[in-house]
Amino acid sequence: MGLNYQTLLDGVKEYRKFAGSDEAYKKYVLDQRQVWENLDQISKDDVERIIIGFLKAWNIRNVNRISRSCDSLEKALKTLNKHFNVLRGKNLLDIDFNEKVNIDEHEMKISDVIKEIYKRISEVESVGPTSASKIMHGVIPELFMMWDEKIRNGYGYAGNEVGYLRFMCEMQRILKNVMETYGGEPDDLCHEVYPEMKKPLTKLLDEFNYMKFTRGENLPNPIEDC
Repeated sequence: MGLNYQTLLDGVKEYRKFAGSDEAYKKYVLDQRQVWENLDQISKDDVERIIIGFLKAWNIRNVNRISRSCDSLEKALKTLNKHFNVLRGKNLLDIDFNEKVNIDEHEMKISDVIKEIYKRISEVESVGPTSASKIMHGVIPELFMMWDEKIRNGYGYAGNEVGYLRFMCEMQRILKNVMETYGGEPDDLCHEVYPEMKKPLTKLLDEFNYMKFTRGENLPNPIEDC
């Protein structure tokens, strides 16, 4: 059967006990849409203040080394702006990974666009799998999932672009099951737990994953019967 909405909410409630109001997410992701959604105009200061700030708030171990690569990260994000733009407005629940899109008159499957974005961000010096996923989530929160090493290991996926795409596909399957058991709209489910903050469904699932795998809380396995 997989994860149902009530079990998801149980994990999110545990996260709320652990993280409190989650003001850092609001500060660096929700309140900075102007920067995240205009990567062609992003500056080195934006990278340092918002993206590096976001990673620091989540205690990324090598964040100081990433900070020294601000110029490279700024360049990579500007280069990937067109890749991100063809995905804007899409969400993980409904996206068709086999849909074809055009980037500079070059046709690509959405699955390949995702892999290309992940690969090129990961190639920036000191940006590892965890940081790459967090940056991608910051750009399109409704679509991209975050992960860390314990979450990757918990689901059994490699930290490369192929593993990330497979993880995304699995997260979509889980979210579809969550919404089938909920019977309402995603926004209603998110509002039920966070009436004070408009978090996306992907963030709720990330909070469950974090409590289950990273923190080791006694929550059901999301890929088994709940």
